[in-house]
Amino acid sequence: MLSIRPYYSLPHLPPLSSSKWQPKTMSNKRLPLHAFAIIFALSASANSLASKRTPDSSKTPDGFLKIQTSAEEEEEEEGMLARSGDLEEKQVLRGCPDCQGGGRNCTVLGLEGGEKETKGAFHQFLERKSRVIDLEAEFLTKEKQKEENETSGKPALTEEEAVSFSKMLVAILQKEMKNCDIVLAYDEGYRIPVILKELLRLPNPRKLIYVKPSEELPGQVWESSQCRGYVYLLQDLAPLLRLADTRQDAWDFSGKFVFVAPTKAHLEDLALSRCGRKTENIAGIAKASSKSEWGVYINLLYWGSGVARVNTWKRGRFTLPLALFPDKLSDLRGVALEVVTFEWEPSVFYYRDKAGRVLFRYGTDIGVVNALSQVLNFTVAFKEPPQGEYWGREIENGSWSGMMGKLSRNEVDIGVGDLYMTIVRVGILDYTAPYDSELSCFMARTEPPLPRWQALAFPFQGFTWLAIFGGLMLTGPVLYLLARASNYCGEEIACLQSLAYSWYYAVGLHCCEAQVILPTMKSTRAYVIFLWLYCMIITIAYSTNLTAFLLVTKQPQSMETIRDLHASGVEVSGVGKFYGDALASASDPYLQSLTHRFQDYSLAEPIFRKVLRGDSVMLQNQPYLEFVAATKFTNRGVSRMRLMKECFAPFNIAMAVQKNSPLKRKFDLVIGWMVSAGLIRHFFLDSLRLASSRKVKPGAEGTDEDALDEATGSHALTTTGVIPLSLDHVQGIFFILFFGWLLSMLVFFAEVFVRERSGGKRSPARVLG
Repeated sequence: MLSIRPYYSLPHLPPLSSSKWQPKTMSNKRLPLHAFAIIFALSASANSLASKRTPDSSKTPDGFLKIQTSAEEEEEEEGMLARSGDLEEKQVLRGCPDCQGGGRNCTVLGLEGGEKETKGAFHQFLERKSRVIDLEAEFLTKEKQKEENETSGKPALTEEEAVSFSKMLVAILQKEMKNCDIVLAYDEGYRIPVILKELLRLPNPRKLIYVKPSEELPGQVWESSQCRGYVYLLQDLAPLLRLADTRQDAWDFSGKFVFVAPTKAHLEDLALSRCGRKTENIAGIAKASSKSEWGVYINLLYWGSGVARVNTWKRGRFTLPLALFPDKLSDLRGVALEVVTFEWEPSVFYYRDKAGRVLFRYGTDIGVVNALSQVLNFTVAFKEPPQGEYWGREIENGSWSGMMGKLSRNEVDIGVGDLYMTIVRVGILDYTAPYDSELSCFMARTEPPLPRWQALAFPFQGFTWLAIFGGLMLTGPVLYLLARASNYCGEEIACLQSLAYSWYYAVGLHCCEAQVILPTMKSTRAYVIFLWLYCMIITIAYSTNLTAFLLVTKQPQSMETIRDLHASGVEVSGVGKFYGDALASASDPYLQSLTHRFQDYSLAEPIFRKVLRGDSVMLQNQPYLEFVAATKFTNRGVSRMRLMKECFAPFNIAMAVQKNSPLKRKFDLVIGWMVSAGLIRHFFLDSLRLASSRKVKPGAEGTDEDALDEATGSHALTTTGVIPLSLDHVQGIFFILFFGWLLSMLVFFAEVFVRERSGGKRSPARVLG
């Protein structure tokens, strides 16, 4: 429901000023004769002189226009006034045109100060009547001056032209704006009852505005359950042009407009104004050269510049079928729309030749733009923001740089490039419907892997190794004690009754070394059988896991969560200030604490260098970081960059258009079709396939692959897909061999030392058996 009080009644219309609607006033030559006739009539009837001084509404003095209204018109007018709640305002002096509606210029003929006429005072009567005549003459002089001031520039509409003009407007409103709530604005040039009456008899006018000279036109953006229509009957278009050029907040870009202007040039000025060029439904009417003939125009929007004539009102009818508000956006007729973007993979790729020239662009966002151009029939002209400005930022003076600046200044039509939907930018542009969403993640360097010789210990955890070592130390003594105990029941092998040999026997079993000597007693044999099973399980588990750890490098413990990043004290870097604001507005206290450590850069390359040195982590959207890590810093399957496991702040991705752009409505519809059909994912996968087919990857120039090999120890696969074990893989066994040599030398020196202390006597050798 509308909250605007309707205005239907003619008494609210300002007074008529055109001389074509007033009879000629009496001349100064008739004033003496008129005064004599009044004196004679009043002297003949003394009683009438003391009667009520209020003028009779049925008898108006000469020189005043009497508006004749039939009883039916009076009843209709009274009903309209009663519906509007303004019945008390219908105190109209019908004799004076400026008194219609209770105008402030109304001159009431009467005595001043509440004077009472005394019967027989003829000289007082003459003075008062001369005062009346002077007031009448002053009124006529003012009216003449007012008419001379307002006549300049008025349309010369005869009564016949006014009737034809009103029929044309009624036909337009009934055909093109039948279901619209209408605001009707008019000025002095169209203050004609025959026109306004016909328009106000229609059921859909909801507000009537009189535009006074030298006054600003009020904005007319309002809510309605139906379509909104605006009819401007203005001869002086200056207030309307000022509104259309300076008050975008007071303009209804979705409404239907009908402008009546003196010439076609005035209509073109309106169509090319700041608001007019973004309004789809504009129709104009301009007077043609012939009598009672008007040309009907529509704005071309993206079809061309200015307006084009589509119909003519001639001899009381249109020469062609009436269609003032066609769909101008479903087919843009090949118009070139400017799209601002920049290289930001994987959303926007640049395919370049060897000389560095851009041959074409592709990517997810470019796929969306190309699909829109095919559906809506427009061509694309790509533009780029200044170097290093990317999306842009707000400057101290309130303006914007980069992509946002070009859109806010209406220099381009569309902006794409992994554009997040944020409330900060809503004031300077419009977003289309979102077609993707992304997380904000951190990229850190991949720490150098642990040395491969440590892989010998990786198959088991530390406590597992302790348990195995404890078992090894106990199995030898247990075997010795069991062999000594079994000797009481029979004869056990003598070597097992030695503690050193029993422990050596257990170590051999742990190393899968077959033992020739077997115990003779059943109790000892039962123990040895379960010792074999124990050692077999341990060795199989160790050998299988060892193979995996020899082939796969193990990474050291590194930052994976936001809390770890907070505790590390490492700098957080990003392209532009956007992510700094995102950190500051986060609810997580650990994210907020990173705000003072955030450093923005205009380019990504300096950030990459700092991340590789371990001095910083990069904060950006997840697809971009994944693509960078996989293409710019990956060699032989190993990347020097990695993404932390914990991300935050999902953002919707959309296109940007100019503020109040008419393209948004159609773009939203087509983007909805693409999302439902799954085309966004299709564009992304196609872009990755094309990017992977390029011989030179972006950013691969200048990478030190030898240093990467040295840090990771990675090697290429063979043609069969099997990874052969290199010296790097099995370096641990050489460490064991070296340790065995060292230990044997130490034992040798210990034996020599013991022999020297014993006087050089040799211990007798024991024979097993």
